[in-house]
Amino acid sequence: LSEGELHTLVLLLSLYAPSIVALTLSSLLSDFAYLRNQTAHIALGNIAAILLTAFFFSLAEAPTLPFVPLYFTVSAYLRLVFTAFTVFSKPDREHPRLLLVLSDRNIGGAGRWLLTYLRSADRERFDIHVALPENAALTKEVKALGYPCHTLGYERSFPFRNTLIALGLMLKLRPDLVNTSASLSARIAAFITRVPVRLYTRHCVYRPSPLFASKTLRFLNRQLSRLLTPNAIAVAHNAKDNLVSMGIDPKRIQVIANGVFPIERKEEKATILKRRLSIDNEPIAVICARLEKDKSVDTLIEAIAYLKNEGEPYHALIVGEGSEKA
Repeated sequence: LSEGELHTLVLLLSLYAPSIVALTLSSLLSDFAYLRNQTAHIALGNIAAILLTAFFFSLAEAPTLPFVPLYFTVSAYLRLVFTAFTVFSKPDREHPRLLLVLSDRNIGGAGRWLLTYLRSADRERFDIHVALPENAALTKEVKALGYPCHTLGYERSFPFRNTLIALGLMLKLRPDLVNTSASLSARIAAFITRVPVRLYTRHCVYRPSPLFASKTLRFLNRQLSRLLTPNAIAVAHNAKDNLVSMGIDPKRIQVIANGVFPIERKEEKATILKRRLSIDNEPIAVICARLEKDKSVDTLIEAIAYLKNEGEPYHALIVGEGSEKA
């Protein structure tokens, strides 16, 4: 390097090194401010820093290449100043904001869990929002409980359109916690928008794809899940085992059984129902579920048929709605 080039390199390093430190500190302070519900302040501070820097350099008659590192440095220090002020300012809102995301249009197990939680949630401590697919059966019930309900596109885990909608929703709400049930689009959006607490709840047990027999794919899925949703909740130990078989680190999975409201048993109603269905005192098996192929209601029907052939007078009551009803 010539003496002039060496001098330029030293100048650039002397400008950039403190700037990188300033940006790192401002990023850490920003994360702390997010946790204190100061999201709007952070956004305004960053915009103000960029605008002030741009205005400062617009006064120069002929900006040249050396202005680039100088612009970067001034912007970094201004952002550090604004984030420092933010940390000591009043939070944007009084309570943490939670966003609960479901990707099912029907009211299945996850939907019942959601309604149970919403009926029991502490509204004085949390600002709770819900996101559901278009034309979801849950929408009416969520709104009837008095909670804001947002539309999140199609009833699938990862349509690209859903990801864009989720990004817009996260930027609008700036939630402190996002809990997703299946929705990969919402998980990606929560990661991009740096939501402080990201959870994924596993409500079901599915047979893992044969692809997960590959150690490489399990490793990649493990790393992706660690990135998108650092913590997972399983509603049963079998659900946890299901996630582990897909490569998820068991240390990051907490088993929390679904809570339900107690059911009051009314003998008179049971007697009337049995009489209407011509059932005496024979044993009864009941399944309450969505009538879809993945619920395997046909297994129950075959089991009852087998018992009847063996002389066991069992009855089956099937409760639910779905495409397999007929």
